[in-house]
Amino acid sequence: MPTQLGESDWQEIDALLAEARLIEAIKRYREQTGAGLAEAKAAVEQRQQGLVLSGQARTEDWASIDDALARGNKIEAIKLHRSMTGLGLAESKTAVEARESELRASGRLIPQAKSGCMGVLLLSVALIAPAIWLILNIME
Repeated sequence: MPTQLGESDWQEIDALLAEARLIEAIKRYREQTGAGLAEAKAAVEQRQQGLVLSGQARTEDWASIDDALARGNKIEAIKLHRSMTGLGLAESKTAVEARESELRASGRLIPQAKSGCMGVLLLSVALIAPAIWLILNIME
């Protein structure tokens, strides 16, 4: 029967999880407890999920996610969250959107205006139209 881990043992595994090193965390759990692969994987993933849900992720990880959200780059924020937690795309998207809502509600995230394709199109037309007009006038 596998042994139970103390809090100091979990801290080492938590550090591996915070660095998105899930496989190493599972190996470490197996070394410390003598558990089988399936049991170790389930225990470590349960611990990981608990850390994510309780918000015990590293502060610098959340800071980098917050920074990506402040720049309007939600995709980067989701990628950072996935690497931070090892969660899937849907779970990370949900977590990042919840964080974004929390930041907006607290006033720490101000929506940025997006210039998008329409701005580029209008600028192109504004620059090309006079050139075409000049060429047509010169040819007359």
